[in-house]
Amino acid sequence: LWVSTGIRGVDYGLTGVPFSKFHISENGGPYYLTYKEVTAIQFDKTGNMWLGYETGHLEQHTYDPLNKIQYNIQTKNPEIPHGSVFALFEDSRQQVWAGGWLTGLLKLNSQTHTFVPVPIKSDSISRLTEAADVRAIIEDKKGNIWISFHGIGLGKYNPATQEMQIFGESAENPSTGLSNKYIYSLCFDKNENLWIASAHGISKMDTETNTFTSWFSEEDNPNSLNSSRVNTVHHDNSGNIWAGTDKGLYLFLPAIGNFKPVLTEEDYPGMNISAIQSVNPGEIWLSTQTGIFKVTYSINSGGKEVVVSATQFNRSDGLLSANYFPRSAGNANGLIYFAGNEGIDFFNPDELSSYSQTSNNIRITEIISDGKQVMSKVKNNEKGRLELDYRNQFLLIRFSAFNFKITDIGRYRYKLEGLNDEWIYLQNEHQATFTHLRPGDYVFRIETMYKGKWINNHAVLPVFVKKPYYMTAGFFIILAVSLFFFVWGISKTRSKVLLLRQKKLEQIIEKRTLELQHKNKELLQANQTKDKFFSIISHDLRSPFSGLLGILDLLTSNENSFDSATQDQLLQTVKSSAYNTFELLENLLLWSRAQMKNTTCTIEKHNISEVLRKNINLKKETARQKGISISESFTDRIEALFDKEMINTVIRNILSNAIKFTHPGGQVNIVAENKNGEVKISISDTGIGLTEKELHTIFKLEKMNRPGTEGEKGTGLGLI
Repeated sequence: LWVSTGIRGVDYGLTGVPFSKFHISENGGPYYLTYKEVTAIQFDKTGNMWLGYETGHLEQHTYDPLNKIQYNIQTKNPEIPHGSVFALFEDSRQQVWAGGWLTGLLKLNSQTHTFVPVPIKSDSISRLTEAADVRAIIEDKKGNIWISFHGIGLGKYNPATQEMQIFGESAENPSTGLSNKYIYSLCFDKNENLWIASAHGISKMDTETNTFTSWFSEEDNPNSLNSSRVNTVHHDNSGNIWAGTDKGLYLFLPAIGNFKPVLTEEDYPGMNISAIQSVNPGEIWLSTQTGIFKVTYSINSGGKEVVVSATQFNRSDGLLSANYFPRSAGNANGLIYFAGNEGIDFFNPDELSSYSQTSNNIRITEIISDGKQVMSKVKNNEKGRLELDYRNQFLLIRFSAFNFKITDIGRYRYKLEGLNDEWIYLQNEHQATFTHLRPGDYVFRIETMYKGKWINNHAVLPVFVKKPYYMTAGFFIILAVSLFFFVWGISKTRSKVLLLRQKKLEQIIEKRTLELQHKNKELLQANQTKDKFFSIISHDLRSPFSGLLGILDLLTSNENSFDSATQDQLLQTVKSSAYNTFELLENLLLWSRAQMKNTTCTIEKHNISEVLRKNINLKKETARQKGISISESFTDRIEALFDKEMINTVIRNILSNAIKFTHPGGQVNIVAENKNGEVKISISDTGIGLTEKELHTIFKLEKMNRPGTEGEKGTGLGLI
């Protein structure tokens, strides 16, 4: 019978399944759940079912009479909100105990129908545990109540004396103390040893001596726990101790003194065990995050090896839930109960022996390459293979298991032989993607897991990626020929380049040779000019000093009989000669500094009129002696940017030459004006001027020195 449910698809029913269920119902009657999240299950001596919920509620389901009774939880601190109920237990005195998140240890008050905190004589322990997180409650043969206070440690409570004793972990020696104070589960073995499962390891306690032995995960020991997080510990009907961790199932073998791995994630991915129950010898049942497992086992005569067979059940077999709550389980009257995310599943283990499971078939449903459907290429190919071009960058293969009873179809693994021979495991996906496959032959294989086993009815798809043209034999021949001509061409080109480089080097050498010859010529001319310059210096400096010394000898001689007019004339001659000699020395110093590149030009704003007037005043006496008049045509202040020392030297030399080469009675004109942002200075005279030949040598050292109009001598350095 098929039933449509609109846009959500189609629902279907299963028949012949051995599982029954307790679930939420609108009538809310007995043996119907008030909430679907059941976190604790307990059956009392009369067969009534007690349930604790994640919401913090408690209820009792009775069958005679058929009824459902709900209970409230009271704590010592009502301001602290309580949460999930994790532990329910009925002791040998038919007293019901309870505990959960922030509840502390509670017991049922049958008169008030409420769960109330148990009285504890020690005030310090009472305060420590009054809002404790209780995960498990159990009773020993002496009537003591043992409690797992999660985060505090192990508690031992004597109902008669109301005394509580707390056992904690040993930081000094973890292997001889309680493995961890975050305890999840408790159970007694046949020797009345207490086994304690915790967040870090598992411990065995000798309740007579209060001593502990602990086991932890040992990375290098295969016969040990592979995870120290032990969710639950269970003592089965055959007297064996089982540990369920977040990574697998382990059996304690006294012969090896450790826990032997039985089922791990390598056998069943996601093997996170929630609870363990047993009814028949040689058989245990597990609730996990991926369904329910039946495990049958046998231990060899040496007690060191165990042989197991496992069968997985999930929603495809009629289970109500897909995953199950930690330690929320129980058994009564040969039935096993597991609480999960949708309610409670229960069953008779004996009835499942005749239950037949069917496998699923897997098919490739879609093939996409670079965004295009290519499934038709496989169907039309004679070899039944998928042929791809080397330019195809992306390949997507989708697949599905065709069995409507299989709801958990997310367990797939695949491999592409030729690329990677290792299986790649998937969780909820049912597609495989590949990118940039190299040319060659491949085989795609996909398998699915059914009931915890990988089924070999895998789908197979041969894949062939064609070679590109540049990987063919013809292409390599063309490439070899092309490479030969390419190398030959490079060799010829290299020869031409070397010849051109050689010719260029010869040109550079020739150019450098000419430059050296030119510099040698300049150096020779400089040496000749220097020699001539020093020759002029030696003659022009010696002659004035000779004249000065002669006149000074006459003036200072005892036989001096010169009159005043003659003496004045001689002194004027000495003065004139001294001025000329000083001018010669000054020009010499300026020239030498210029030759040594020590002259610096400092451009600043100055009054050019001041410089002109200073030089006019300096030469006014010389002009007066020759009867030469100097006319000025400029204002008192004309500012300009110039190097003061350089301009002062230039004006002084030009003015000196103008007076020198002007006849007595002549005139020198000095004009300065500021026009269009520039200052123009003009010094002109009525003198003899310069010939065309003299103009070409005026700035050269080898020029001929011409005497002035009155026979004045010069150095010829003023304009160099």
